[in-house]
Amino acid sequence: MYIKSILPQRMKIKLTVIDVLACREPPPPPRYFITDGHISQWVYTPDCCDRKYIATEFE
Repeated sequence: MYIKSILPQRMKIKLTVIDVLACREPPPPPRYFITDGHISQWVYTPDCCDRKYIATEFE
């Protein structure tokens, strides 16, 4: 992938595919770094964004 442009105000990254490789085996499972406590909300929207507010609420 090649990063064509980054637009933080619109929460967009434009990418260009350069090459595709065949995957011979499945990727390893994701690693999570929060191992203690509870997360009630995860906000994806950066502070500089004035167009959208995107967040996930956890119960």
